[in-house]
Amino acid sequence: MYKRVSTKVLFICILFNCSFLCSKGFIDEFPKLYFHNSHEMIDKIKEIITSRKKGALLRFGDGDLYIAKGGKSNHQKPDKKLAREMREAFQLDGPSIMKTLPIDCVTLSDEAEYMPKGMKTNLKWAKRFLNHAKDLWPSEITDVYSTWSLPFLALQHSDDLVDFFRFLKSSNCCLLIGNSKIPRHLIDTLFGKDCHFIKTPGRNTYKNIDKFEMKCLENIPDNDEYKIIITSMGCPGRVLQKRLWKKLDNVFFFDFGSLMDALCGWKTRRWIRDSKFDGKYFVERLKVELN
Repeated sequence: MYKRVSTKVLFICILFNCSFLCSKGFIDEFPKLYFHNSHEMIDKIKEIITSRKKGALLRFGDGDLYIAKGGKSNHQKPDKKLAREMREAFQLDGPSIMKTLPIDCVTLSDEAEYMPKGMKTNLKWAKRFLNHAKDLWPSEITDVYSTWSLPFLALQHSDDLVDFFRFLKSSNCCLLIGNSKIPRHLIDTLFGKDCHFIKTPGRNTYKNIDKFEMKCLENIPDNDEYKIIITSMGCPGRVLQKRLWKKLDNVFFFDFGSLMDALCGWKTRRWIRDSKFDGKYFVERLKVELN
């Protein structure tokens, strides 16, 4: 026999369920959207790598969207071929392809409340970004990860991030393609001394993307071992990942993002300045804990 539920209890249950749905990212315009938190992102990466699946983390930000629509980013001039290739990168799809978008707002993410300015946004802007991104997505937008996961973990859950970096370093990081000013000692700390470094300029990297693609193919060890390939070169990095995805197997492509700038001591992003993140201290900690 069913017991009658009071109106007050029913209201609380409805309110709780609505809050739960909002926090998980279900909004009217995108009913299948699931916005994963930072821990879910690193756990998914660990699962892919541990299972030796071919996979990729594609970190799409506002610059990538502008480029795909024919515009420019802060460090990349407009280019029709680049725009086409960026759209192709957005089109990559599969269970082991992870895509990020900078849509961290309190409606979609429980983490946004604790993010500094430069990371979090509001629901109106997030919806606007999603409405532009859906034209580039291969199908209906479903699983999306936060563009700011690594910086957020560095600020709020540093022990978990250090543990993740320890896992990544032990998983055969064979190649880094990134800004020529990244110091070698930082590469050794994060990825190991055997990680080959292909240096790129800080601006307009796409101009020589063919050369960087060839260098990557020439410097990837020709063996059957599972490998991690890291990019830290801004928007053209997504295009390079897209190109290499079609030519390599038994790999995971990992885009490091703006945390690399912070670890290098470059205050290039607002979140670095506003949070007063001490990159030098964090690197010294990594040197101790990742040995």
